[in-house]
Amino acid sequence: FSLFLREQFLLSRNYFYSLLTFLKRITNGLTPAPDECVKAGEDGSDYRGTVSVTALGHVCQRWDSQSPNKHSRTAERYSDSGLQENYCRNPDGESGAWCYNGEGTVPRWE
Repeated sequence: FSLFLREQFLLSRNYFYSLLTFLKRITNGLTPAPDECVKAGEDGSDYRGTVSVTALGHVCQRWDSQSPNKHSRTAERYSDSGLQENYCRNPDGESGAWCYNGEGTVPRWE
């Protein structure tokens, strides 16, 4: 039972630190408003802005990098998707613009 409580505490602590990081970044203007990348009723596939952080505040991985997350979403394979730098994009029809997490592998993308 104590192992269960310890795991729950660690999960809660990790969630708390993620939330704290997100709140710090949003107050510093680093995290976009949810509708900045996607207009109402659209999927963000035409977004060509410069937002480069995920919804939870993780810095995006460059599209031309395979680290820390290996992927097949490259400028060569998705030439009309604007996959440049580490900007949020929607090359594959997701519900909105997104990017790979450049700070680690969990979550892989947002």
